[in-house]
Amino acid sequence: MPQQGARLTANQAKATGLMDELQRTTAEWREIDTRHHLHPFTDYRALSAEGGARIITRGDGVYLWDADGNRILDGMAGLWCVNV
Repeated sequence: MPQQGARLTANQAKATGLMDELQRTTAEWREIDTRHHLHPFTDYRALSAEGGARIITRGDGVYLWDADGNRILDGMAGLWCVNV
């Protein structure tokens, strides 16, 4: 297993079972989120009505991208941290 912070090759990811996780659909990630995560300050009825949590797929600098391809400015300064 590579050291923490090291990037995995495709073969290493496959051998460690991470490829299965990386290939999950947005619906699968939302189901896992619903079953296992409690989001602070969240109205769960409204979240459910919206189709579930937003799934973040990548980040670059101050921007995040969700599973629907939307680019979002990462500006959560009011709670924990901010990248601006």
